[in-house]
Amino acid sequence: MLDCGFREQQKQQPSFPEKHLQQSTENVLPWLQAASADKKGLCLATMVHADGPSPRPCGSQMAVAADGSYRGYLSGGCAEAAIATEAVKAITTGTNFATRLGVGSPYLDIQLPCGAGIDIWFDQTITAALVEKVLHSLERRQAVCVETCVDPLAGVSQVVSPSSEAQAASFRRWYYPARRIVIVGTGPIAVALARLATVASYDVTVLSPDDPTLHDLSVAGVRATRLTNASQVQALDGDPFTAVVLLFHEHERELEIFEHFIRSDVFYIGALGSQRTHAIRLDLLRGAGVEEEYLGRIHGPVGLHIQAQEPAEIAIAVLAQITADYQAAGHQLIEWRGGALT
Repeated sequence: MLDCGFREQQKQQPSFPEKHLQQSTENVLPWLQAASADKKGLCLATMVHADGPSPRPCGSQMAVAADGSYRGYLSGGCAEAAIATEAVKAITTGTNFATRLGVGSPYLDIQLPCGAGIDIWFDQTITAALVEKVLHSLERRQAVCVETCVDPLAGVSQVVSPSSEAQAASFRRWYYPARRIVIVGTGPIAVALARLATVASYDVTVLSPDDPTLHDLSVAGVRATRLTNASQVQALDGDPFTAVVLLFHEHERELEIFEHFIRSDVFYIGALGSQRTHAIRLDLLRGAGVEEEYLGRIHGPVGLHIQAQEPAEIAIAVLAQITADYQAAGHQLIEWRGGALT
């Protein structure tokens, strides 16, 4: 049964180092790690099922400490205090359990404006060792799968191989490295894109040979590296969670960069320039021996066609296209393996 006091304001800011508070709300594990260092009781709340148009995707999580402070959100703001209260109850009673909120819930005082019903699993057995293991994989830019048994008596969470046989009553939650965007180029579009991507919680890497661009990035609070030779780009790995954008007006600079990334696992490659410029670019790459199957990966002209003209508008078009490609890759958050939530 739900505790009383759902309408009371819950603490959102724990006394953890500031760097942990700046983590994306999509990955609450760094916050959870900081809380475990503070020797607090902890609970990880996961939305495992939704009926109707829920405000958050299944697999979304909240991390909650024993004092009611939390990170993340499951409802968009209307039920987080209630969820935190339930998590504190799980911590104080030492039990894992499920709660339903919204449509179909017995708790009529908590309704979701979207009209959905969501099922949340509260796991107070989450360990610092498990969190550390997941974060270590993410730092190496490797995806990781955590399986949680929903049997309150035997329920534990553990890192598993996605191909392993699942427990009878469990769900699997995937964690992915931060989306990264590598921006190589010059000018105000590079600055605008770096700023926008930072706000959108991308991990931003910028390389530029241009002093004014480097200065403007510094003023904007974006760290950048002076590009002096192609080996700096070749040192960057191209993984399935990385997008690469080339923003040069001198397109002869592009060839070595394309040759490095075009056969890699990056999910997006785009480059500045008109359709005519892009046709010339493709001919140069053909001449360098790049196969047609790879040439089709390049978005050129870069960005969605929204008639953008100003640098900020072009940056919006580019980041929207990158995000659309990332979502189209279908990075699954959660997989339900059956069993009754209790």
